Amino acid sequence: MIESYKELMLRIMADLKRLSVLFVIVFILSSVDGVFQLDEKYAFLTAVLSSTSIVLLVAGISHIVRRILFPSIDLKEFSKTALTQPLSASLVFLGVCIVLSTFIIVNVMLLS
Repeated sequence: MIESYKELMLRIMADLKRLSVLFVIVFILSSVDGVFQLDEKYAFLTAVLSSTSIVLLVAGISHIVRRILFPSIDLKEFSKTALTQPLSASLVFLGVCIVLSTFIIVNVMLLS
């Protein structure tokens, strides 16, 4: 829970730092094809890099949307609570696995 204005600003700044790094990575991945001329045997990398950048962009946007729709939910508090109880920790681990596998599945679907 956000208790003060200073804490809110610290959370926003941390999110902006993470998202700016993510968007720089997306920009680099999406512009690699225009900068480097890849050999024909590496032509598949164009599709892999573009689909990966699309998935990372969607991940960043979903993070922003989650912060807008649920500003009072702090996932750091949930993860700290999960450390004290094994069932909670397993549920958090399962949730992280589901999110990561969704990104992988979406990336593969974009490539096909």
